[in-house]
Amino acid sequence: MLRSSSPQNACTWRCDRCGRPIADGHGYIEFVDPEGGYPKWTLARDYGAEDADRLWEAKHALPSGGVTFRADDVPETPIRADVVAYHKRCDPHPDQDSYWFEVERARTARDVLDWIVHLTEKIWFGRREAKAFADKFLLGLSRADGGQ
Repeated sequence: MLRSSSPQNACTWRCDRCGRPIADGHGYIEFVDPEGGYPKWTLARDYGAEDADRLWEAKHALPSGGVTFRADDVPETPIRADVVAYHKRCDPHPDQDSYWFEVERARTARDVLDWIVHLTEKIWFGRREAKAFADKFLLGLSRADGGQ
């Protein structure tokens, strides 16, 4: 159970490269494809990440405005995105295209829940990514409360 989101319950995000806390204005949380770059799937690899959602929806659009697809339309390899946190100076690929936001925008439980709701609209954000993001947040929250 999450405690209320207050300054004393703020998450301490730690850099995945150096392990040190990331202060506001000095780093970000990033979702990246395991192979590098913006999270993508087969269609995105063929057409570019920016156009993937639009092309997929156009291919599967219904006259009623909904979307449909057959099981064999689903990519063979699942969509995956790794979640990492870096200091700006520690990012091993600072020019790589990815989905990112500043750590100060995900310090509280409310912030993270808002992000999860927003990210569920992304085709690459699923149960695995939500769990990884929440687990990282909870680890940072326990560190802020004096845990390991």
